[in-house]
Amino acid sequence: MLGYINGRKPKRQKNRQLFILQSLPQVGPKLAKRLLSHFDSIEAIFTAPAEELIKVEGIGPEKARTIRSILTL
Repeated sequence: MLGYINGRKPKRQKNRQLFILQSLPQVGPKLAKRLLSHFDSIEAIFTAPAEELIKVEGIGPEKARTIRSILTL
């Protein structure tokens, strides 16, 4: 996981984006990379409807609903 390494946040933009995505429920390093590859930006991921999230390998209907629910609280 791209957490704090030696008490420091990731410095590269791509690593920061992956770090943010991994804070979503049920999103690990591999899924974070797939999401970023599919959507190209965190903003696109955060605004994507569940139907779009499901198109990413590793995300089913339940996981998509869980991610959407945390983003829309």
